[in-house]
Amino acid sequence: EHHGRVLEGALAVSAGGVRLRKLGYQEDIVAAASVDRFTLVPELRRDPMRVEVAAVGIVKSHWHK
Repeated sequence: EHHGRVLEGALAVSAGGVRLRKLGYQEDIVAAASVDRFTLVPELRRDPMRVEVAAVGIVKSHWHK
C-alpha cells in the first residue's frame, strides 16, 4: 500500500507529527495514515448542518427532519 506510506511520511514530518513523535505517539501517526481501512466514512456537511455517511459512492443522510 504505497499511498499510506507516503501519507505516513508526510504526517510524520509535519509540525503536529513531530510533536506526536516526541510525546511517544508514533503509532497514532501510523493509524492516521491508514488508507481504505473503513468502508463507511462520516462527513460533516453544512447548510443545513448534518452528518452524512458515505460508502463507495452511496450517501445516506443522518439529518433529523
